[in-house]
Amino acid sequence: MIVLFTEKFYTMMNSAKPVNIFCRILLVPFVTGIIFLNGCSMQTGSFVPVSVTKPFEQSPTDSLLADAKQAMKMGQFDQAEIYIERALRISPRDAAIWHAMGQVKYGQNNHGQSVQFCLKSNSLAGRDTHLIRQNWKLIEQSYRRMGQIEKADEVRYRYL
Repeated sequence: MIVLFTEKFYTMMNSAKPVNIFCRILLVPFVTGIIFLNGCSMQTGSFVPVSVTKPFEQSPTDSLLADAKQAMKMGQFDQAEIYIERALRISPRDAAIWHAMGQVKYGQNNHGQSVQFCLKSNSLAGRDTHLIRQNWKLIEQSYRRMGQIEKADEVRYRYL
């Protein structure tokens, strides 16, 4: 197809009619551009593969946390503690896991440890303001349950 076009084009260009002068001025750059661009679109050595996104995969700690939350809903705080301890062995710098351990300790009526686990979670939370706020709420509730109303009020006043 391209060969037939180029033969017809060159035959048309060699005649001396005024229309052909106009065609020479417009068509020569046009055809040259088409041939050039056609060659540019067929690059062989610069193929860049498209990145394929993987489907969302749940990490082992996510699965353990989900199991722990299910156990807490059912009131099985000792079983939830086992799941969370396992998750902490896998990912000891995950603030959400430390918060979950604080929730378990609160459910076990061990409020002093609940406060300590929430403080540890806050130290690892970085800029996760939602998690930090949840930790302070749990700390306040724990202080109230321990009868330390002044500390609970101070936490509420300073952080909530």
